Amino acid sequence: MRKVLPFFLVAIFCHQFSARAQSTCAQTLRLAQSVYEQGRLQELPSLLESCLRTGFTDQEKVNAHKLLALTYIYLEEPAKADEQMLFLLQTNNEFRPNDAVDPAEFVALYNTFRTWPVYRLGLKAGTIITQPSVISADYVNSGSTEYKYGFGFTVAVAGEIPLKGLLKKFVLNPELSFQNRTFNGSNSKGDTVRTTSTTETQNWISVPISLQHDVFSKGETFKVFAAAGVAPEFLMTVNKKMLSERTGFSPVEERQLSVDDARNKFNVGLLASAGIKKKISKGYLIIELRYQYNILPSLDSEDVYAHPESIIDYKSVDGVYRLNTLSFSVGYVLNRYNPKKLTR
Repeated sequence: MRKVLPFFLVAIFCHQFSARAQSTCAQTLRLAQSVYEQGRLQELPSLLESCLRTGFTDQEKVNAHKLLALTYIYLEEPAKADEQMLFLLQTNNEFRPNDAVDPAEFVALYNTFRTWPVYRLGLKAGTIITQPSVISADYVNSGSTEYKYGFGFTVAVAGEIPLKGLLKKFVLNPELSFQNRTFNGSNSKGDTVRTTSTTETQNWISVPISLQHDVFSKGETFKVFAAAGVAPEFLMTVNKKMLSERTGFSPVEERQLSVDDARNKFNVGLLASAGIKKKISKGYLIIELRYQYNILPSLDSEDVYAHPESIIDYKSVDGVYRLNTLSFSVGYVLNRYNPKKLTR
């Protein structure tokens, strides 16, 4: 207990000292505002110097840098005014002047700086529905084979790069995502009423790149967007679960096969999406619905008989198909700023 007591006393002292310093600096800021209003501009830099180093809260720092920027504007020292505006924007990236209240000279100075986000970075996650589109199919028996959609999931690191000038309503949206895609297949009405059910799970690394367009916006607080793009993809693993049942016979034992060697490792998808963005704190909540159509087939015709065990034991042969997906995701991206003085 005796060893803990000194640390406890030091913590109390530091807290009281910090609170006293903040109270003193708050008084200093009020005094600086009064000095500014009285026109004694030369006194402000030295008055605020100590508290700018230590003592001001972030909001107080913004107010102090604003006072100093105005001071140097009126003292006709543009380099120092630029310096204070940069300090202000680095303290609060999302500071915006009030055109109705702030002096026109201050607003003009603000407009000479890059104040918009350079990029956004965040995460997305959601569910993905996969539906094969059959190009061609072979059959081992006299039955028929059909594919049905399945549910998987997707997670992504998402980036956004707002464009400027004539393209100011557009945003470049690169991502790096992991996608777990699942779909089902069945073969039935074959010899002695055999039914074979399959569930295939594919894991992909995808690099979607799309261009978003703001079709509706309410300032920076709410946006509705549409997007289109491409998605190069790389297949990691493929597993296929199979179960075959026949009337009057015991079912063939369920088996899970790795069929990586019978699937193409690379594909390219075409994207179309729509969604909304809601400004929350220093970033955007994003809700997006995205459709992807893969250009290339997932396997070639010479790969359909690559696994004899599925043919002999389960009477199942893969068709040649493309994968189409529909995903619903929710995410959040944070604005990243790099304020600087613009040059003509």
